[in-house]
Amino acid sequence: MAAKKLLIITGITGFVGSHLVNSNFLKDYDVVGLSSDKFFTIFGKIEEITKSQYLDKIESASKIKIIFLATYYSLNN
Repeated sequence: MAAKKLLIITGITGFVGSHLVNSNFLKDYDVVGLSSDKFFTIFGKIEEITKSQYLDKIESASKIKIIFLATYYSLNN
């Protein structure tokens, strides 16, 4: 069995990212995500992981794709 490709999703906990994780589109990927200063993976749902676990997945991947959904939002002027 071939290894799954790694998919990085920035803004994974935002509106679009959180809906994307429930998509069949992701079934062929090992998915990790970023949101502000936290790191996530998908095991049927979004689960927080450590930075070290996140970097390990990236370093061991043979192919990586990125979906950039991150935005900057602040309540401060």
